[in-house]
Amino acid sequence: MSESTDQQECPPMTFGPNCSISCANCKNCDKETGTCSQCSSGFQLEQNHCDKECPDMTFGENCSGNCYSKCGEDCLDRIYGSCSRLSISTLQDLPAKKEVKNIRLDTLNKSDVPLLA
Repeated sequence: MSESTDQQECPPMTFGPNCSISCANCKNCDKETGTCSQCSSGFQLEQNHCDKECPDMTFGENCSGNCYSKCGEDCLDRIYGSCSRLSISTLQDLPAKKEVKNIRLDTLNKSDVPLLA
């Protein structure tokens, strides 16, 4: 009996004895060793594994996105770099010129936002 018939092939994203170990956050996990060469968005490759989230103010594949340039200091997540608030430049364009620091999107009244023609 050959060695290949003694061992089952692990499903994607698993490896090890009885395929019991997960290749968390990895795009292409080696089914035998569990090593990874590319991480899912929001995680960085370290020692052939993707256990470490992107550092603060970075996001995306290989943590190459810069949250600060996209959202200022208000980056909501490490995967897409979503901003949890309107940008200051957007708020400054409101017709009433209200105080714009720390205004959350969910606290704005519809009347505060100009309609675009």
